[in-house]
Amino acid sequence: MTEIISLLETYRYIIILPLGVIEGPVLSVVCGFLVTLDYLKWYLAYPTLVLADALGDWMYYALGRYGITIVLAWGPYIGITPERLERARGYFISNHFKMVAASKLIHAGGAAGLIAAGTVKIPFLRFAAQCLFISILQTGLLFLLGILFGHAYTQIAQYLDYYAAGTAVVVLIAATYFILRWMKSRE
Repeated sequence: MTEIISLLETYRYIIILPLGVIEGPVLSVVCGFLVTLDYLKWYLAYPTLVLADALGDWMYYALGRYGITIVLAWGPYIGITPERLERARGYFISNHFKMVAASKLIHAGGAAGLIAAGTVKIPFLRFAAQCLFISILQTGLLFLLGILFGHAYTQIAQYLDYYAAGTAVVVLIAATYFILRWMKSRE
């Protein structure tokens, strides 16, 4: 964490974009804190953080959208068939906003949902607009958290780690349940 703060103090806005693509939530809190110390200007840092978060989501989408040949080639080995992709496409279309919101807000397994949106070819402009809307809200909340409670950034980062770990456990349990259920139905 101290390395991130050191980079931000030295390079300021130039480094926010690439770091924000990699680790947006924690960086939003840290940048909010640095605004209170007058290292950063909020009106430059906040839009850069939102753009970085959205760019990361769009990159995951592109991976799913243009990596479909890999998914189709290797998918049947792990149970991803064209029929299941079509079913998932229907679910994404009918529950698009819910799926995108859940994918963005669940840090541990969220990338999979963003990749899946590209795999089932959700229209990009619709996906991008919804990701941008959620990024504005999510980044704004975390940025404000950094402004109000920035002095406790190490503790906030620890809680985000707990949240990600807890979410990963829930996703793992759910995946295990569905795999076991699927295996039982094949018998």
